[in-house]
Amino acid sequence: MWQHQLLPFASGALVASAVLLLVLASLRDFATRLVPNRIPLALGAIGLILALLHHRLLWSLAGGVAVFAFTFLCWRMRWIGGADVKLLSAAALLVPPVAVASLVLATALAGGVLAVVYLIVRALLAKPARHHPDPLHDSLIRRVLRAERWRIHRGCPLPYACAIACGTLLMLR
Repeated sequence: MWQHQLLPFASGALVASAVLLLVLASLRDFATRLVPNRIPLALGAIGLILALLHHRLLWSLAGGVAVFAFTFLCWRMRWIGGADVKLLSAAALLVPPVAVASLVLATALAGGVLAVVYLIVRALLAKPARHHPDPLHDSLIRRVLRAERWRIHRGCPLPYACAIACGTLLMLR
């Protein structure tokens, strides 16, 4: 009896942990264009525990494998990065199996919005700023924004973990 009372609390704590990891992945991708492997691994573990708690482990695994296969093909075509493959596959384990297709669609739409924002910002930033960095007085945020301005000016890849996080947050229940 007491196990059924703990299920909502456990699910809520796991979802909160997943949200925190998604935000962390987004911030890290924005700042460095890298997502450490431990983040998708932790998200995948959380997703598997949630699936087990809600008696949908096999269907969740099937959805995660399908997303991995699809995103792996996208990676082979050089459309997305390897971290995006791992992060979206792990995110697919977090959502109910019936929401996996919606997760991929929501992520693609969020990625489209992200791309439009970057195109607009790139048009607004005609030239990179000529700023001589002062390591003693520059904050981390200022250095990250300066690096982002440089990336935008050169047309570098987008921080797609931000789109994956937005799509996942829309689908989490």
